[in-house]
Amino acid sequence: MNINAKLVENKLVHAGYSRTSTGVSFRVMKGVDARIGGGRYRPVKEEVTKIHSGTLFLTNSRIVFNAGGKSFQIPFYKLISHDRSAGSIEFVVQNKSYSMQLSRNDAEIFLLALSSSIRQYRNTNDHLKIQAMREISINETFI
Repeated sequence: MNINAKLVENKLVHAGYSRTSTGVSFRVMKGVDARIGGGRYRPVKEEVTKIHSGTLFLTNSRIVFNAGGKSFQIPFYKLISHDRSAGSIEFVVQNKSYSMQLSRNDAEIFLLALSSSIRQYRNTNDHLKIQAMREISINETFI
């Protein structure tokens, strides 16, 4: 399954410096001022939102976003949670989250397919089920 999507990236960037001063300025002569005191520069941060267009893919074991330099993949075993809100989906993986913009219809379809894929993935990797199927195939009694 593949869907057009946009990765929304919020970053805190350095926008410049702000100067605060404590002191006094006074005129020495016409055109010449002197300043006594101190000051301090503080960095100014600004939140910037960048949007990267690409294609969101769903396989039987992972989620893949292809957008050139901002591509990523999330294997199901690393996916901690996923959440939907009005046309966007957020994937949480360990210490990082990915916010994706999709159309409302595409978001619904993708989440249904994701739930089904995760359920199938977990069922195929369920060690008890694998053990039971092995024992059934060699006609042993499974308790």
